Amino acid sequence: MLNVVYYLSSEEQWTATELTEHTGHARATIYRNLRTLTNRAMATKEHSEYRLREEFDELHLFATELRHHIHRVRIKRDVGAGTILWESHKECLMRTDTDVEDENYHRTGLDAFAEYRLQFFTTSEQYYFYSEGRDSLDPTDLICHLLLIENDSRHRKYVLLLIAETELSEESLKEAATYYGVEDIVLPLVEFLRTEGSVTSESTPVWEEFESLASEYGVEV
Repeated sequence: MLNVVYYLSSEEQWTATELTEHTGHARATIYRNLRTLTNRAMATKEHSEYRLREEFDELHLFATELRHHIHRVRIKRDVGAGTILWESHKECLMRTDTDVEDENYHRTGLDAFAEYRLQFFTTSEQYYFYSEGRDSLDPTDLICHLLLIENDSRHRKYVLLLIAETELSEESLKEAATYYGVEDIVLPLVEFLRTEGSVTSESTPVWEEFESLASEYGVEV
C-alpha cells in the first residue's frame, strides 16, 4: 500500500498502468490497493485515473519521507556519505566522493559518457544510480541523469552530443524524460536536434556553435 500512496496525492492523478510500471508490482496488486483506497473513501477515481483525497495527503507525505529515509540509510551503510539528487520509490541518483563497487550502484554522470566515445574533464565527485532491478544504464538514463545533476548550457550541449552519437529515438527519450520528470528540458533539445537548429528555445545553443563542438568530438549531426 505504501508503494501506491508514495505516488498518489491529491495534486497528481495516476492510472493503474502507470502505477504498475513505476512500482514494479503486479497489476492485480495495484488494483487491489486502489480498490481498498477507493472503498474507504481515501482516494477517488475519475475515468481511469486515481488520486488521493486532499485530507489524506499526509499519507503521501509519510510514504515519501519514509522512502527518502530508507534511501539515506542504505547509502550511509553502503557508501558512507552521499547526497541524493533524485529518487523514486525504488531507485535514486546520488553524488559522492567515494568510488562504489556494488552491482546495484551504476556509475553515471559525465564519466559514464566515455562508454560512447565522449570523454570530458570531470571533477572528483562521483555519481551513481542505485537500482536493484537494472543490470545497466542505457543512454536515455545517462541523459536524464546529467540534466538532474546540472542543467546548464554546457551540460545540455553534452546531452545533445550523446543523443546525436547514439541516434536515440524520440519515443525512448520522451519515455525516460517522463520517468525522471525532465521532459520540459529534454523535449526542446530533441526538437532542436531533429530540426538541425531550426526550432530553438531558451535552453538550446546556437546551432553553429553546437556543430563546431560536435565536430571536435567526431559526432555527426
